[in-house]
Amino acid sequence: MRKIAAVLLLAVGTMLMLPGPSIAKDEVLRKSMAELDLAYVPPLFYTSVSAPPTLKSMNIYKAVWAQFAAQYYDYRPNDVNWRNYFDSIDDAVQRADAIVREGTNLPAAHNVLEEVRMLMLDLRTRNGFNKIVTDRLTAFHHPMEGIVLSVKGKTPADIDADLLEHLEDLIDEAWFMYHKIELCPLDPALWDFTIQQEDAYYANLANLRGSLENFENALTVGELQAIIQTGVAIKPRFRDLFILFGDFASVMAN
Repeated sequence: MRKIAAVLLLAVGTMLMLPGPSIAKDEVLRKSMAELDLAYVPPLFYTSVSAPPTLKSMNIYKAVWAQFAAQYYDYRPNDVNWRNYFDSIDDAVQRADAIVREGTNLPAAHNVLEEVRMLMLDLRTRNGFNKIVTDRLTAFHHPMEGIVLSVKGKTPADIDADLLEHLEDLIDEAWFMYHKIELCPLDPALWDFTIQQEDAYYANLANLRGSLENFENALTVGELQAIIQTGVAIKPRFRDLFILFGDFASVMAN
């Protein structure tokens, strides 16, 4: 009897350790989410610089989004934490697409696509998908953009005590969010990264850290011109990191 009981316990324990159907389905969904992000990043980038490939990149993203929405809209039976996000994202995608097709105000399309990034962050966070590195980058974007916009176009004469205090708060938040990026494991297979892309990720992450250190040092010393220069310089380092998660090859293909 003891041998039979031991065998049964071993069998039950083995079953508990195996990934269940829901976990396996969620892993497929995570891969689909990554593929969606890979299609999303190019139009976000191109609308920010008003580049010619914007329309093609938007067409690709819109098609990938339509497929994703059709497949996963009813994945979880919850309107508030699931379907409502899909509806809001779809509305933003359609609005951005209309602006891109009109072709006269691509920065406006970029702003709408920024809404998508925040909606995807909330959707995934509320539903247990907490280790997707693009979401950590999105969270970092808020304090980073705050720093850049606070010093962009400024002269040393514009930097007063209130602004310095605001910048101190922003760099603290930026460091907090940066460390969350560092702690989020990069899954190269999820993003179809080559070894070269994986190396580029860690190199650009280190460059971003360096830009934060430069800005923080300028704040500590109180060199006003350096505060402006190093603050503005954070954004290119962030952009270099973020665009690694975009499938630009598909946009450039004939």
